Amino acid sequence: MNKNNTFKLSLDIKKQLEDKFSKVDLESDKMDFDFTTYYNQEMGTPLFRRFIAFEKLIDDGFHTNPG
Repeated sequence: MNKNNTFKLSLDIKKQLEDKFSKVDLESDKMDFDFTTYYNQEMGTPLFRRFIAFEKLIDDGFHTNPG
């Protein structure tokens, strides 16, 4: 997959996530995902990761601090 296709796929996925959760509030830079080789055969290399936070917080029903 070339760089332009990767960028378009990233935008498509981000749009799908916004449609499901809410508008993106914070987004990290792209980072290398090189802590394991477990996914290399299935997904290829290099792999990257990015953290995304949304404006609307979701209550997952799990609270570690009662009250």
